[in-house]
Amino acid sequence: MKGSRISLNFIKSFESPFNNGLLGVGNCQLYYRLREVLANSDFSVPEGERWPTANLTTGNRKLKAIAQLRPDPFDVEPCLSDAEINGWQERMRQNVMAMDDVTADVMDIVSAIWLKQACHHEDIAIVTADDILGFRGLKPQKNGAGRRGGYKNEWRREIARHIAILANTWIVVTEMDVTEEVEGKKGLQRKRGKWCGESKAWVINSGNGQVIMEGKDSYVWRIRPGDVFSKFLFGAGRQTALISQKAVEYHPLKQQWEKRLTRYLTWQWRNRQGGGAYLAPFNIVTLLNAVNKEVSRHNPIQTKERLEKALDILQQDHIITGWQYESVNETIVGTKGWWKEWLIWKVIIEPPQKIMDHYGKIREPEIKKRQAHPTGCQERTEPFMGPIVKKVRLQRGLSQMQAAEEIGVNQSTMSRLERGKATDDKTRKLLKKWLGKDN
Repeated sequence: MKGSRISLNFIKSFESPFNNGLLGVGNCQLYYRLREVLANSDFSVPEGERWPTANLTTGNRKLKAIAQLRPDPFDVEPCLSDAEINGWQERMRQNVMAMDDVTADVMDIVSAIWLKQACHHEDIAIVTADDILGFRGLKPQKNGAGRRGGYKNEWRREIARHIAILANTWIVVTEMDVTEEVEGKKGLQRKRGKWCGESKAWVINSGNGQVIMEGKDSYVWRIRPGDVFSKFLFGAGRQTALISQKAVEYHPLKQQWEKRLTRYLTWQWRNRQGGGAYLAPFNIVTLLNAVNKEVSRHNPIQTKERLEKALDILQQDHIITGWQYESVNETIVGTKGWWKEWLIWKVIIEPPQKIMDHYGKIREPEIKKRQAHPTGCQERTEPFMGPIVKKVRLQRGLSQMQAAEEIGVNQSTMSRLERGKATDDKTRKLLKKWLGKDN
């Protein structure tokens, strides 16, 4: 752990990283892709290789990387005997068999705890199995007197197995985009660039300083992100998002659809914040890919109903404000081959207001600057109506989708308006009529 620091926050009583039911986690492409392959157990041993490997490269090639389950190739592996290598290989195969959605949940919780405790990218967070179990919504067992007696050791051992997977995950990045602070003529400036390198995903030590190995009965860990993530969890290039606590509480099997959709939407909403296109629709096939499911050819209606049920549950749990299909022909459902057209249907999913408000703070300086120095188009659209429309919408208890329907505009127009975009004369007339309907 040379060069790392223990954050002073660790000596305080543990404070939940949740903020109004929201958990701060990593949100860069590399983080999301690793979380995906861990949840889906997408590791295999390529021909001629000795370690389980997963491809993290994205379709657009903006990220080129792999993840491997292995010992440190620089400090550990060169010192191992053949027998020890064989032992490691067997443990890594067991790791692949043990990984699932809980592994991804543990990574999110570790990320949240570190973000809560860290004041520097080299700070070390203190994480316990009981912390993780608590965040997953599990209740301590009662003792004989009816009082809480703590968590079962078998539950703690399960968490230790998932921690071991993270501790033994090595990331090799061939190329990815990063934002760094560099010294310029006017002081520190943010600069986009390319980065390559490799490190552990997470540097994890037990309380006594020994590297966590499979089966070790130790339930307190010292944790910090590896170099591949430190650029995205701290500093100028920080890329984090807020995810609902429900994501880590959902059952990994019975509520897998809900869990995975929540992760995917969290990632998308944070990315869409830049352009603010919260209400841009998703294709059905995109949502199915996000949960790693395919249409049941034997009973495609069952797949459709399961996806719709998942979206309904997310709405009931306030993870989304609402959802609806966009201009579809429901009469085709049940006809021969109907599911092929269903795959390209579009779904509008509205995030909760607290998510939009949180990300909106990031854009406030840009909007205020635009108001102070309007373009010619914006000069023709004064007064600035976005804040007024949003205030009235919230007073009337409406979502953006509901308000758009009342006004007579599409959802994307409503979203653009509240983000401070200019609008045309026709839309302005509709807005004034809607704003004045209570007067």
